This record gives sequence, structure tokens and C-alpha cells, in this order.
Amino acid sequence: PQWQIEAVSSDSVALDAPRGLWIRRALFWGFLASSLVAMLSALVMMTPLAGTHGQEQLYEIHRYGGLTALGFAIMHLIGPR
Repeated sequence: PQWQIEAVSSDSVALDAPRGLWIRRALFWGFLASSLVAMLSALVMMTPLAGTHGQEQLYEIHRYGGLTALGFAIMHLIGPR
């Protein structure tokens, strides 16, 4: 099939967007950011860079980053469509 591409200004795209789209996008990016925090804290925890006390702090960061990611994922799934 032939696909047609129409030139559309960014203003009309924003006006035609579904009502809760910006909420879903914010929840997605929040999930992505908190997942990145959880992954990087786990990665740094596996190296000898932080020391014992630093590893304990990184463990707490990893724990709460994962919980935050879970919260964002749940809100994204049950949020506005």
C-alpha cells in the first residue's frame, strides 16, 4: 500500500493529542529514569569503587529506585488511556 505523509505543524499535533497522553508520557519517562537509577546503582555496587559504606547506600538507592520504577509502571498500566 502507498503511504501518504502530510506536513503537520507541531501545534496541530499537540491539539489533536488524546486527553491523558502527556500523563502517560510523564509516567513512561519517570519509569525509565527510575529504572536507570536502579540499574546503575546495582552496576556500581558490583565494583570496589564505593567501599562497604558506599555499597550499603547504593543498596538503598537500588531498593527505592526499583520500588519507584514499579510504582511508575503500575500507574502507567492503570492510568488514563
